[in-house]
Amino acid sequence: MILACCISPARSPAEARNRRGELLAGLAVARGAGWAARARRRSRRHCRRHWLAAAPLPSYALSGSMLAVTRAAWQRIGGFDDRFQLYFEETDWLLRLRRAGLPARYVPAAEAVHLYGRSAAVEPRAAAWFEESARRFRRRHYGAWFAWCLERLARRGPQRPGSLAAGALLPALPPEGLDLDPYPRPLWVEVSPNPAGFPAAAERIGKGAPGSRWQPPAEIAERLQEGAWWIRLSDDGGRDLAGFRLGEGT
Repeated sequence: MILACCISPARSPAEARNRRGELLAGLAVARGAGWAARARRRSRRHCRRHWLAAAPLPSYALSGSMLAVTRAAWQRIGGFDDRFQLYFEETDWLLRLRRAGLPARYVPAAEAVHLYGRSAAVEPRAAAWFEESARRFRRRHYGAWFAWCLERLARRGPQRPGSLAAGALLPALPPEGLDLDPYPRPLWVEVSPNPAGFPAAAERIGKGAPGSRWQPPAEIAERLQEGAWWIRLSDDGGRDLAGFRLGEGT
């Protein structure tokens, strides 16, 4: 019984959902820049494992924006839980799949264009639905006590308003693009809707890549929602090199 799950390698895989990752993400928001940097490094290891895959990769961190599912797996596991109104339904389903011992694959050869956040942008209840689904998911898979700890941490909010995790302004992306000459290559250019910098989509620029400036590809830039996006440069070891802001926001 095989499940074939496919998403484009050009976007981030789904976040690796587990207690450690959720706690680190919560600390990134509540405790500031140092914890955010740790969370970015963890996210980079997870994402790059998928981005650099040359063949189908065993993984349950798959995006609901594109899933191919066998009938046998669907009948064995059952469908999505309707109580997840807009978010987490595929994440919950994939964890159920893993518990049943059935395989899932990230397929780098498969590609699709997914316009990020368009459904949420026209649904005023989207934020409330996200919080409700997140709470349901955490209680189901992490237990009530751990979910309560995460919710308490989230309510504390950023302790230092000037921290990167709290959304402090990074320098604006220069109109002429990023000058890459000061930075060692290879390097990664990451674009995230989250001021803490994760999750993100990314491009790897190798040593022999032509040109010394980087701009968001036109086909990507024209599809970005209005508002702020955060751009970070990092090395192959996952260390931050620089950060910038694209668009308006805090």
